Amino acid sequence: MMNEEVKPVKIQFDPNQDYQRDAVDAVCGVFEGLSKRETVDFSLDIDCVPNCETSTVFEPYELLENVNNVRAKYFPPEKARLSQLAEKNSGDMIKGFDFHEYDEFTINMETGTGKTYVYLKTIYSLHEEYGFTKFIIIVPSIAIYEGVLNTFNATKKHFENMFSVGTVPYKITEYDGKHPEICKNYASATTNSIMLMTIDSFNKDSNNIYKSMDKLPGSDLLPINYIQMTRPILILDESQNYNSGASPAALRTLRPLCAIRYSATPGNNSPNELYRLNSFDSLQKNLVKRIEIYGTDEVQSGVAQEDYIKVVSVSNVSKKLKCVLEVQVMTNNALKLEQKEFSVGEPGQLKKATKNPAYKDIFIEDIRCVAKDGDKNKECVVLSNGLPYAVNETSCASLTKKEVFREMIKNTLEAHLNQKKKLQ
Repeated sequence: MMNEEVKPVKIQFDPNQDYQRDAVDAVCGVFEGLSKRETVDFSLDIDCVPNCETSTVFEPYELLENVNNVRAKYFPPEKARLSQLAEKNSGDMIKGFDFHEYDEFTINMETGTGKTYVYLKTIYSLHEEYGFTKFIIIVPSIAIYEGVLNTFNATKKHFENMFSVGTVPYKITEYDGKHPEICKNYASATTNSIMLMTIDSFNKDSNNIYKSMDKLPGSDLLPINYIQMTRPILILDESQNYNSGASPAALRTLRPLCAIRYSATPGNNSPNELYRLNSFDSLQKNLVKRIEIYGTDEVQSGVAQEDYIKVVSVSNVSKKLKCVLEVQVMTNNALKLEQKEFSVGEPGQLKKATKNPAYKDIFIEDIRCVAKDGDKNKECVVLSNGLPYAVNETSCASLTKKEVFREMIKNTLEAHLNQKKKLQ
């Protein structure tokens, strides 16, 4: 029997994922008011097309205003406004170079939600809106390096259909320490250019990027000098890896205009955070890839539970946040479902309002309500167990976050195994 020809698999990308669009818009919003750079300038001494002039700096008060405008869209009102920008990444560079400082901005997204797709789309959007042409993606390992290349190639046609001609580069510039001329070619390119580097390729003064090379005849410049003159925008993939050791100095040595940090596990270091999609958000939206996520059985079994709760609505009238919950109220020694209005409260709030001891110390920690023209999917009530519940969502109020995730993992594994059996 003849073998059938195996057809290549085509991956379909959805350009309308709201959470990805929000993450892109958040970064673009930082540069609101900046004129698009249309013309290409050439230095008298060498060919170099930078993002901006060497001396260009952003006005702190303008940046702060833009950052706060962005945060107002994606964070609760009481947490949205920053009183000042985070401290710049400032200090010495790798041995032999001077002081530099630059602003950092943070996008936190759970693993599996398409961070690479998002920052590639961000690069293309920044080019189209503001004319930036020099970007460098920094990765912590070869494995992630290869993953970025694969995503770039897989999404190339998809993004070419979304953006104007010339916005998506023909290919990524892969930095190679054995070929320093790559840096010169990158600096002189007049089109949108993306360089891909591992942090290990420039975090030691022994790296080739800091050495005079015979492959750059007629030039007194080092490979690093060509990169520095472009004032690149850094895209820091898995940015938590660059907070210590030689990494901060190495990043400063590139003399970036600014850096956009992307991470799923940022710890306590999220300077100028613009957007956040945490693990619970991604589970609720069914965004985590590789294995299908199922919710708990609360929706089906909640009514039978003494601590049943349902979010009916949220509102913001005269700046007073309120929510209506369907809860189990104790009346004449019997439980009855009733709808009650609540605001943010203190421990024991639900128990006191319902006379139902099953609610224990549970209270409403936060109420999130969006403007009329906002995304209603972001409206929710956060209980003191740390879990957010959207409008029309039901639950058992006494469940802890750990218990919910344990149940989700259990259901996920069961579903995965059942699906595997079907395919056998």
